[in-house]
Amino acid sequence: MQIYLPIAEVSVNVFLLLGMNMLIVGITVYAALSDKSVSIEKKYYEKALAWDETAKQREMNSAMGWKVDITASAARQLEITLRDSSGQPIRAAKISAEVFHDARSSERATLAFIGDGTGTYRALCPEGPDGSWHLR
Repeated sequence: MQIYLPIAEVSVNVFLLLGMNMLIVGITVYAALSDKSVSIEKKYYEKALAWDETAKQREMNSAMGWKVDITASAARQLEITLRDSSGQPIRAAKISAEVFHDARSSERATLAFIGDGTGTYRALCPEGPDGSWHLR
């Protein structure tokens, strides 16, 4: 008993399967690259190498005894109040921060806080979903 398969039909089926595979891979790559919920930490290796210096800086900051209070309003305004170890306001600080939402870590914004001369600094947070935000 012989089975007869025309060569043309076999090659069309092979190319059809290869084409479907390429389409699925293309869709998968597009979905992976366009996902805004995932990002890679910038300069991760340099930050890891500088860990000792960062720890020393945190110890020095803690020894200074400065107090930082951060509040957020419903109008997306962030407010930072700085006080020294004796409770006096720090009026001449330059504050900037990076802010991003947990669900959209690739969408990061840099905020420049503006002081009002009383030790309080304000900046407007970008629009985004409700939930957990990171402030660095």
